[in-house]
Amino acid sequence: MSATIIGSIANRLDYDRVLAVFSKPLMQRYQGAYRFAVPQTAADGLLHDIEFDAYPDALSAWRYPDFTDHVEYLSGIVKNTIEVEMRKEAAFLRSNRRARKAVKEIIDGPGADIDRIIGSVCSNNWIVSGKLAAEFPALAEPAVAGAAVAAVRSAFAPSVEQRTNDADQ
Repeated sequence: MSATIIGSIANRLDYDRVLAVFSKPLMQRYQGAYRFAVPQTAADGLLHDIEFDAYPDALSAWRYPDFTDHVEYLSGIVKNTIEVEMRKEAAFLRSNRRARKAVKEIIDGPGADIDRIIGSVCSNNWIVSGKLAAEFPALAEPAVAGAAVAAVRSAFAPSVEQRTNDADQ
């Protein structure tokens, strides 16, 4: 869910807005009633450096807070996470699984190496970089590099037939 919140400017702004719904009026109401002080240990054993003079008046804010806006915001985040973000993540994982299988048919190696190849090819616009070819000498051969790139690209841009088969699984 945190990925959903930080994934868009609108969600981050809404997060800040919903936090301010409770805290801003509270801070305005009690402006002047709180201040930093010498650190001291509270009755519950926690160390604090805030003095607050309006506890009796403010107790209702902690006992009976209205978090309606918070709940509405969070329910939208949960819905978006389930309906959008988790689907994207599942699609990525399926594509990555296809890419791993296809690349392992071209280049033998441990999963971490295959993942490194896949990540590099994806982030370098479907090109085997000189650094990657130096790290994996088999990729210095144009035919092998071309086959690996085609395998990764195909896995992340599957045909309609592949998407249909994935949906059936």
